[in-house]
Amino acid sequence: MKHTVLYLILLTMLLFPLSASAKAKAKENADLARWKANTERYLAKVSADSTWLHNAVKKCAEHKLMVDIHDEYRPTGWSRTYPNLMTREGIGSNEEMPDARHNTTLPFTRFLAGPADYTLCYFNGRVKNTKAHQLAMSVVYYSPIQFLFWYDLPTAYKGEQELNFWKDCPTVWDESKALDGVPGEYIVQARRSGSSWFVGVLNGLEPRTITVNTADFLPKKGKYAMGLYQDDPKLNTRAKVSTTLHTIKSGERITLPLLKNGGAAIKFNKVK
Repeated sequence: MKHTVLYLILLTMLLFPLSASAKAKAKENADLARWKANTERYLAKVSADSTWLHNAVKKCAEHKLMVDIHDEYRPTGWSRTYPNLMTREGIGSNEEMPDARHNTTLPFTRFLAGPADYTLCYFNGRVKNTKAHQLAMSVVYYSPIQFLFWYDLPTAYKGEQELNFWKDCPTVWDESKALDGVPGEYIVQARRSGSSWFVGVLNGLEPRTITVNTADFLPKKGKYAMGLYQDDPKLNTRAKVSTTLHTIKSGERITLPLLKNGGAAIKFNKVK
């Protein structure tokens, strides 16, 4: 009887093979099983790596060493217990050369989990966004340790004036204010160090014009020396970034026409 049943099952499979949908379902189940196994192995590896890294951060704290973890480390709040963990990568950064939509999404997603080392580039030809966009990242993206010129060479620097913004920009702040933005479209971020304010503007894939109201962050009844760095495709320079220096009063509005993939960087120093 058992042999008869087995024979009938085999005969049915030969005469009536699996339908396309059944085959697809079988492949899907096989894929899911393989993905599950790979995920479990990956999570086990990440768990082991995290344990090793956390022990390393603790050991560094004992020796008063600061740490910047690179590659696929997951931010877990460990730096609240060990503040010598200054920053970490764990982000789609200039190692991958993402587009402006990605960059204008990060402040609303990855940076909610803590600081990130984006490994900023400036001169590298693979960067998809404008130079003013790159300048502004140093304000928008919080990281107590900032790697700058990640894939750049010292010989690329030719005295570009706008790079004074990176030179002057702090990496830690006394106050931060998100002024405006839409995930994946644009972000306007202001940060204060002492009496100086820095504003970074990142734009996405569509050109737009925005207005920065300095009353939203500058103290009332003050004068400030403003340095504005923004894209200017008409300039006959390699970076095509214009530099505008003048004095403004608190409460003035600054209108910024932004290129697609563009941005702007502004610094305000209080006039005594």
